[in-house]
Amino acid sequence: DDVIIPVATPSIQKSRYDVILGEVEKVTIDSIKQTFDARVDTGAATSSLNAIDIEEFERNGKNWVRFHLSDGDRATDESNWIESPIIRYVKIRQSTNDEMERRAVVELWVKLGSIHEKAQFTLADRSQMSHPILLGREFIRDIALVDVSRKYIQTETK
Repeated sequence: DDVIIPVATPSIQKSRYDVILGEVEKVTIDSIKQTFDARVDTGAATSSLNAIDIEEFERNGKNWVRFHLSDGDRATDESNWIESPIIRYVKIRQSTNDEMERRAVVELWVKLGSIHEKAQFTLADRSQMSHPILLGREFIRDIALVDVSRKYIQTETK
């Protein structure tokens, strides 16, 4: 009898790791078509936004949130409210005290160089931080490698 040996043929697929991110990159939030600096942080699991003027409300029986994404410079007004359903809540323990804080998590479409993905963000007070957006491992995983010695790699390649 003939023995048929299956041959594995590699599928031609572009590696997801063709994208290299620097320590800081520019990220565009689709819903408001504004671009902000984002710190790429492999030490953080989740991504977060510097959300201010946070208002929770109900729409069609679901919990929603409305907020402004602030970089400290740009004016926040009626034109740049971000509205999104709340995906879930996370509990955060502040390093300064033992109190637990409940924060909303939203999903937003973002663009970073050639990457156009839906990402989950915790709404946080990042006003003391140098960048209004933090991109954590969940966003970076399977998409890109990080070269922390460089900045704005994806901005250069546009």
